[in-house]
Amino acid sequence: MNATDVMDVEQDRNPLSKALHDCIAAHFDVETIERVVAQGMGVGFRDEIAWGNSKNQVVYELLDKAHERDVTTDLLVCFLQESDAPELHKMIADNWPPALQQLDARNSARALVNTQHRMKSEPSVRAVIAPSREMLEELRKDINVLFNYKTLHDCLHDIQVKLYDVIYVAANQLPDIQAEAELYAYIDELDDICRDARAAAEGLPDDAAVRDQETEWVTALESAVAELGASLQHPDDRLFRKPLLCIKATLRGEPKRINRLLTIVARKLPLDELAKTIERVIEETGANAARPRQLSESLDSIRRLSSRLEEKVREHRDWQDVEKNLWEAEDCLAQKTRDSIANFTIVWDLIKEGVRPLAAKAGDDGWAKTSAIHVASIDQRLENDPRTVRAAFGEFSKNIRNHFSRVDKSLKSLCSDITTNIREPLRLLVEELDHAERI
Repeated sequence: MNATDVMDVEQDRNPLSKALHDCIAAHFDVETIERVVAQGMGVGFRDEIAWGNSKNQVVYELLDKAHERDVTTDLLVCFLQESDAPELHKMIADNWPPALQQLDARNSARALVNTQHRMKSEPSVRAVIAPSREMLEELRKDINVLFNYKTLHDCLHDIQVKLYDVIYVAANQLPDIQAEAELYAYIDELDDICRDARAAAEGLPDDAAVRDQETEWVTALESAVAELGASLQHPDDRLFRKPLLCIKATLRGEPKRINRLLTIVARKLPLDELAKTIERVIEETGANAARPRQLSESLDSIRRLSSRLEEKVREHRDWQDVEKNLWEAEDCLAQKTRDSIANFTIVWDLIKEGVRPLAAKAGDDGWAKTSAIHVASIDQRLENDPRTVRAAFGEFSKNIRNHFSRVDKSLKSLCSDITTNIREPLRLLVEELDHAERI
């Protein structure tokens, strides 16, 4: 098997297309790629690559290693920042949308930094920005709230995905010495997560019981973690049951509620108003000089970011409506009565109405094709023998929820890009406005 064959076989492990590999190889020489990787990803990452191989092999190894490390977005952003080539940007956008999304967030931050610097030296820019002071402050507050809800969401996600099951297993192996040592390490991780959750909850607005609602469950979580730690003084799996049940109750109720709040906050971010403000700055500076290219590019990024956020929030809301009906349909099937089957049929029609336009928009996506197969199967079972519907609906529901999970993750990723990149520059811009008003 030659090197090309190896690349073709291993390509299946990496979700990026061969066309993207070829496009990157066509736009950069090896020396440029090595420099970009060293500057953007660090010399440690660079030194893991066999730079003596052919350019195509180097690009493949880079993208494969980035995929293994879960840093594909960071690597592709490095290439986007290095080249303005439209075909490269389109190829990356088609293959890995989060990279263009993160670049837009960084460019949006650059617009805020650029505007802040101009305000210091150009009174005309201050005059343009000043009327937007209230909007900018509102955006700053909303992004802070979004940041804190995202942190709370991530804290609960880490406990649910990384810690709860392994803690449960270790607790049931007590008084085994190895299990006890593992539990000490897990409880240390829980303590760190609780500190992050506490800081995020207390960073929320102190009005309408918003903060109290979050600090209440954080306090309960802290108490459960403390009780877990105390139980290690007398290792016995029975002593762990109560705090583990408390943690499980938190994981069952809070993530979905926080997810809904996070989506509501994201929906009301006035990014389009920020774009209009930056556009006025460009018009003002363009009256006396050539239109600032960098600021203009940043304006385009803010507009794309605003449009993408609006689209993802709308898609998320549509899927939430579908999921709500999934729960109701499952309740109907669980009752196993003639009336409940009749009620299921009504809810099932609502589910199909909700999924149909989403599947049509998805086209040939795997989830949409699988959904169509499940829909046909359920319709046939309802007509022939409704008692056999439950298993088929379970498969349909699993497929739909898996896709909704990806939609949810995509929205969280966008929220993370916005808060990570825009939060601090926006704070500095508002502070500069306040400083200018006091002079």
